[in-house]
Amino acid sequence: AYIMASDTKNRSLQILERFAKIERFVLEKLAECPKVFSLKKVNDSALEAGLSFSSIKMIRTILFYLTIKNYISRPESVQSDDTAPFTDCAIALTDEFQRLIVKFGRRIDICRFVVSELFRRHAVDLEDTEREELPVQFSLVGLWKAYLAANGLTEQSGIALGDVEDSLLYLSKIGAMKLE
Repeated sequence: AYIMASDTKNRSLQILERFAKIERFVLEKLAECPKVFSLKKVNDSALEAGLSFSSIKMIRTILFYLTIKNYISRPESVQSDDTAPFTDCAIALTDEFQRLIVKFGRRIDICRFVVSELFRRHAVDLEDTEREELPVQFSLVGLWKAYLAANGLTEQSGIALGDVEDSLLYLSKIGAMKLE
């Protein structure tokens, strides 16, 4: 993982929280089972609901992540010009709404932990460096075990290594952290 010299823990957490609010909103809209999902209409609804930071780009990013994880299915775009994926398209949840909300909550909780943990592990004073990207060493298993320990959980608690992996992918896709 890399922490940008200009990044702060609060900035990364702010990005995460904004995307979490938008994702929750999008999942609720998808649970209504619209036949055609319009990014512009969903974004307008989000803005009207008080999510002033919402953008079509954020919603598209969330839909891309949900598609990668196979939480939604998307037949071919309704438009003939597919240069803007998800502009107007049919989308369906591939699992029960409540199960997806549980996965969502778990992922966001793990993401908060990962951001905090990686910034905590970073020993270099971010203000005194001339480098733009500052490396942070971690292992997937190490993060998983640290998360379990921090929450008083055991390896049989239902939190899998894959949950941490999903959280890292999410942080990377939303731009909260640069991970390689």
